[in-house]
Amino acid sequence: MEPMTAVTAGLKAAGETISTFGKFWLLFQKLRYPKPNRNSTGIVIAIKTENLANNLQVKNDFTSTIRRLVESDESTKSLQILELPSYHLESLTSDREASRLLRRCRSKLIIWGIARERVVDKKNVLVLDFNVMATHDEVVKNVQDIFAAEMGELIPKRHLISKENNLLEMEMTAEGVALAARYLTGVAAYLSHNEPFAEEVFKQLSKTLSSLRKGLFGGRAALLEAKTNLCIAVIEIRASEADVISWRKTRNPKYLESMKSHLDVADALVQDSYSSVNKRALYLIEIEENVRGALKIFEPWKAMGVDDGTWAANIAYLQLYAGNLTAASRFYKVAFRRGLDSPIVLESLEYMEWKLSKNPDKYQLYYGLGMMEFHGRKEIGSASDYFRRFLDATPEGEYVAQVQEVNDLLHGKKEDASFDHSVTRTQKPRRKRHK
Repeated sequence: MEPMTAVTAGLKAAGETISTFGKFWLLFQKLRYPKPNRNSTGIVIAIKTENLANNLQVKNDFTSTIRRLVESDESTKSLQILELPSYHLESLTSDREASRLLRRCRSKLIIWGIARERVVDKKNVLVLDFNVMATHDEVVKNVQDIFAAEMGELIPKRHLISKENNLLEMEMTAEGVALAARYLTGVAAYLSHNEPFAEEVFKQLSKTLSSLRKGLFGGRAALLEAKTNLCIAVIEIRASEADVISWRKTRNPKYLESMKSHLDVADALVQDSYSSVNKRALYLIEIEENVRGALKIFEPWKAMGVDDGTWAANIAYLQLYAGNLTAASRFYKVAFRRGLDSPIVLESLEYMEWKLSKNPDKYQLYYGLGMMEFHGRKEIGSASDYFRRFLDATPEGEYVAQVQEVNDLLHGKKEDASFDHSVTRTQKPRRKRHK
């Protein structure tokens, strides 16, 4: 074989090899499941169509609009739109298959369905039927029904796109779906306890929604904004609760400052939060030493008569701390009548013990400790000890009514007293009892 012939043959063989490899690569790209980039969260779009024209329309007007809205914003760069290849769409006929594809694409949310041309009311329309699903590990079983209801409310299962104005209507539909998809991704992340990512999604979505007309998407824009803001508030309140726990463990005021910053965000979005009021009272008395201000923020809740007794117990403590035992006694009765959860009682006991260790002159707190033990925990022995300390520390002529009340409890003169009289009679208070 001549040298040039050998070279030509070699080049031809190499070309055929490259061509074959290229065909395999194209086939691989066609059959592969798309996956999000590293550190991104995938949202899969999988819409089947009946013909090539509809496929191009859905791809160019619907999917591209969603991708543009979600990925073009720097604030949502952690979200990535994935388009499922047409080969895999053929098998997508059930929730089970949608769940399988979602796992193969390593994504959190899938929007799947079918687009068909039909005649409705004598008009040619493109009918878009949608289904939405989150990965099962993202939505725990006991809230799947709630999540499904959220999806159905924000992304209606059927959209009708008129052929005369199909571009505008398709883009508007895509915009509504894109916004709802961002919200649902945030909800799924929250339910899987990924709260930092969920809050990032919600905050950026809220910023986007605040600039839109509330009547868009059949009023769903306003609904979506309200839901998004509520989710942000819930996350912030939970973060404030974590700060309170950290403060209880360390008594470091930085956690109360952090708590307040979370509450400021929550209260700007959701007004009159009962959970926020109790924490703000804690901030006022511990950081600002403003007992009067702390009492003032409870006024609306006192007027509303909330069934829970926590607010009344907090008012009772504030009045107690300020030395107003008559008011404290009254609000303790309200609190115990309406009921206090066991954790609240224990937290109150722990807090008052700590306050006494820091302020020994606040001996009136022994009265509150005794009331919490007696009515809250039914611990008669512990209540008796606190009540005796209160009596021993109280100067002659002060807090007469409360001294009499405590003596009555110690000696079983109240109907609800259940002390062991053989104990209380032999272990009288060391100070003279008031008549």
